[in-house]
Amino acid sequence: MGKLREMIRGVDQSNETEKEIGEQLKILTSLGESKVTIFRGEIEASLKDGKTTDDLKVPITKVLGSYEEYRAYTKRSQEDLARDVISSFKTMFNGGSQIADGIGSLVSKSLSVLLGAGSGEEMMKKEYFILVEYPAIIRYDVALWTRNITVKSLQERAENVIACVAYKSAVDVTKLDFNTFLGCYANVLQESFGTDRDNIQKMIRESAEVYGMFQKSGNRALSQREQEELEVYTQKVMDAKVKK
Repeated sequence: MGKLREMIRGVDQSNETEKEIGEQLKILTSLGESKVTIFRGEIEASLKDGKTTDDLKVPITKVLGSYEEYRAYTKRSQEDLARDVISSFKTMFNGGSQIADGIGSLVSKSLSVLLGAGSGEEMMKKEYFILVEYPAIIRYDVALWTRNITVKSLQERAENVIACVAYKSAVDVTKLDFNTFLGCYANVLQESFGTDRDNIQKMIRESAEVYGMFQKSGNRALSQREQEELEVYTQKVMDAKVKK
């Protein structure tokens, strides 16, 4: 696995076959750059109006950070690829280790799907996560793309090219009701804690605390109904996990 520009610099320009490989790597580099640029534009546009990949609106107040990269890899380096991409993504994360691992696991599952692309295929995956990074509620937008390489002369160096873009933003809590937030948070909690009821309850209560602080700062206290949703939602999460 390696960054495409580094691979191009390593090509032996005195060898005709190598020079051809270098030109093909340049094409792949341009393609990777193009995908990163497209993803960046699409995510930034969605953040302006709060839209997500499933048309839910989760407005933000500010973009806090971003990560983007494109690389080439072979089948021998797939595990390294997943580990490095997830590690880079986690550099933006400021929450607990179990939540970080949960998000990493979700991203890894998406990567696994992309890495299964057939010969010559392109695949793309976009997703978002809403979660607590105390004392804030955060939205992550992630876009992944891969292309399977069919040129035999390239396959020793690169069997696939992957592009990844991720944005971290602060959620405008005054425009996101608590129940919707909990629904968005569910997949992260389930991936992070499984059937660990105590930790799920702890994280939901922490969410209510943060959510309540922001609602109160906007002259709206967390309602009794929203407080009661804590216990109801926890039970639903656990019941859904048991059914699986």
